[in-house]
Amino acid sequence: MCSSDLISFGTNSSGSTVTTINTGGGNLTLIGASTKPTAYNDGVLFTRVTNIKTGLGSVNITGSTSGDWNGVELNQSTSLFTLTAGGNINITGTAVAGDGIKSGFSGASIIQTGTGSITLTGTQSTGSGYGLNFTAAGQKILAPSGAITLVGISPRGIGFQGTLGADGSSITSSTSNITLTSDSVSLTSSTIRATGAVTVQPYSNSFAGGGLTWPVSGLTYAVSPSALILGKPSNTADITVNSNQSIAGPVTVYGGNINIGASLTSTATTGNGIAFYATKKIGRAHAELQSRQ
Repeated sequence: MCSSDLISFGTNSSGSTVTTINTGGGNLTLIGASTKPTAYNDGVLFTRVTNIKTGLGSVNITGSTSGDWNGVELNQSTSLFTLTAGGNINITGTAVAGDGIKSGFSGASIIQTGTGSITLTGTQSTGSGYGLNFTAAGQKILAPSGAITLVGISPRGIGFQGTLGADGSSITSSTSNITLTSDSVSLTSSTIRATGAVTVQPYSNSFAGGGLTWPVSGLTYAVSPSALILGKPSNTADITVNSNQSIAGPVTVYGGNINIGASLTSTATTGNGIAFYATKKIGRAHAELQSRQ
């Protein structure tokens, strides 16, 4: 255990330590806070190889730091972090100078195997880091049916590279609703494989910078979601759809200028097919809109 972290598993140096936590079906709660002002002071730190299994139990991990590091850090170097739980999974991290929650060295696997939800909430108060930093390749946040919610509270918002929903092996298919809440969203080389609704909305009233371009560069759908919601009623930042979209349900967009530069198809048979709510203008450049409604 590293003395600089209130809760630390493994060695924070070269080595091959393996941490295994198996609750036998019970719940797991970890709460760590570091007040040291120097670097390498995570609230909760997992280093090297970590395997957590709780059976039907839930997981709650909360970490915060006022120093120069991360609220919750799931891995360091090329170490692997795997968390498998049948109950709800909640991870909350708060940082001043680092990232709220970080998995920035290798892919972490957070797998919900029952009907529970996954909620990751990361806060970074100075803007120098991410709320959620899952930028290393191979991240997996998987659930067969429970909601997957990622919240990144920081100007840099959410950085993610991997799979949301199902990977075809650990979780073969997913009906989960996926919600990304952040003023800025980056999804490099990422796949959404879930048939639930996909919602991308700002944490503040509006998206940061030039607004939201959808789909975010590097993102693909493996299956068609049952609904697509971009923005929220308070959003006045621009939203641009620049790649063909076919959604197996309603499409709702809230923005300042809403720019449609590609075909947008909704196969919804009830309610609204395609609904745009713009505080400025709606523009369509060589794009086709199709709805069964």
